[in-house]
Amino acid sequence: MSVSVKRIGAILAAAVLALTPLIGCGANTGTNSAVNTVVDEVPKQTVVRDTTTPDGALMARLDALIAGDFSGLPGFDQTQLEQLSIGKEQIQGIVSAFFGKNTYNVSSVTAVNDEQAQVHILGKSVNMSKFLPVFMGAYMAKYTEYAVNNDIENVENQTVVRDAMITIITDTAKEKQASAQLKDVSATISMKKNGNTWDVDTTDNTNANQLVELVMGSTQEELVQGVKNLLGSFSTTS
Repeated sequence: MSVSVKRIGAILAAAVLALTPLIGCGANTGTNSAVNTVVDEVPKQTVVRDTTTPDGALMARLDALIAGDFSGLPGFDQTQLEQLSIGKEQIQGIVSAFFGKNTYNVSSVTAVNDEQAQVHILGKSVNMSKFLPVFMGAYMAKYTEYAVNNDIENVENQTVVRDAMITIITDTAKEKQASAQLKDVSATISMKKNGNTWDVDTTDNTNANQLVELVMGSTQEELVQGVKNLLGSFSTTS
């Protein structure tokens, strides 16, 4: 069972790592001015975002992230997933199962200058640092049942086993997300104009931590510890 269980750890880690293209780093010394209030209450599944505005561009990225659609995100490396032989629909299913309950609204936009702006986001996210242990308990029970019933160590076509594990991950996450409590989250994200569109400002050091907490419902430190605990639980089963 050890090889398959460790492979699941890699799949889950890939799902988490796939969210990182949104995050930038650096420093910002701009001064705020002129505040415009924007309210976005349309369900995220039906929204067409205006990426020529800082808030629209940011919301478009958040929409793509929680839907597991990373192809349009700057910096996304498809080879991270290809190395694990995970299909696009499979990774979308995993990410949507874990993060699909998250919702975000723009509360205000502050213009710094013609090229920079700060977007204040309010939302609700599942706290991944607390959700992962709940998920793992349910997943391991289902995985063990599948492994015993199908004698997976002797299955010649390991693609069948991998696909079955991905299905178990997705179904278990959806099941546990139904009762997962949402945490109130907020962030002020610096945006920078890039031609006719806007991007997350990679020179603002605070963006990274705020975006992690916005999407993951937990701080970067809590998330790292949660992933370490998760992968550690795999090694104890080997």
